[in-house]
Amino acid sequence: MSAPYPWQAGQWGQICRNAGDGRLAHALLLHGRSGLGKHAFAQAVAGMLLCESRASTGAVCGSCRGCTLFRAGNHPDFRAVSPLEDSTTITIDQIRALIDFYTLKAHYLGPKVVLLHPADVMNRAASNALLKVLEEPPAGATFLLVANAYDRITPTIRSRCQALAMDKFDDEIALAWLAATVDDTAAAADLHAAFQLANRTPLGARDALAAGLPRLAGQIGLQMEQVARGRLHASQAAQRCAEAAPALTADLMYRRAHQLLVELPATAPTDSIGLRDALHSQRLFKFIDAVTEVKGLCLAPATYRDGDLLDMLWRAWMQAWRPVPTELQR
Repeated sequence: MSAPYPWQAGQWGQICRNAGDGRLAHALLLHGRSGLGKHAFAQAVAGMLLCESRASTGAVCGSCRGCTLFRAGNHPDFRAVSPLEDSTTITIDQIRALIDFYTLKAHYLGPKVVLLHPADVMNRAASNALLKVLEEPPAGATFLLVANAYDRITPTIRSRCQALAMDKFDDEIALAWLAATVDDTAAAADLHAAFQLANRTPLGARDALAAGLPRLAGQIGLQMEQVARGRLHASQAAQRCAEAAPALTADLMYRRAHQLLVELPATAPTDSIGLRDALHSQRLFKFIDAVTEVKGLCLAPATYRDGDLLDMLWRAWMQAWRPVPTELQR
């Protein structure tokens, strides 16, 4: 069983204090964007609850019967519920199976723990069935619900859970963990860039670094500037990033366009990336709309070649940098 990540220390301390005082809610809703390690945290909570000799700090002994069985993945008082291989949702039959699980007495006279992940993909029937269980929870029951999208959990279920936001942490703690985890050759600038590219998620940043996304984002940003300056044609830019997936290129161009919007002053024109040509905010919004449309085509059934999609993206960007009519600058 792995310990919680360093940036989860605050939430972990809260859970351990509540468990030690006998005030732990029968249902916990752990929510936050993907890449924060919510599932690993829920696993640590389950292991802590099932440990038969845990310390007051929540540290598990690692050697008792409960720890041994949980680590082996066959603890009789623990159930993990996720979408089946051929499905994208948690179904009512899976929730009904929990009722059968709770009709049996706990094997080791401790709690019975259920982990639902991701809980925000339950269909309506499954949500209604779970609500009935949460309204009258069996004795000794602990439910751990993990959700990427808090708003996708029905209000009635949310009202019966203790919600715990997992996206509240000190960025410096996460960056220190990231620096200690990845290759020592990674520059501090790359760490910060990956962290931002991954929407401030440490695990997402680790994956972004492994995939070389900071370098790719820098290359695309440079090409966007060269196209804007008229030093590079859209078709040339599309060829230079031909190895990158169109959806990824669209995401990175979309992010850069938003950065430019933030840099725009209250009135146009702007010279926010050092260009003499004026860029009107209306053109940027139009480009962002074009990127969104291309992203939709990337996710749709294959009807366009990757080269065509990349060409659409770069031509839309080149169009944004054509001279702005005088009437738009007023």
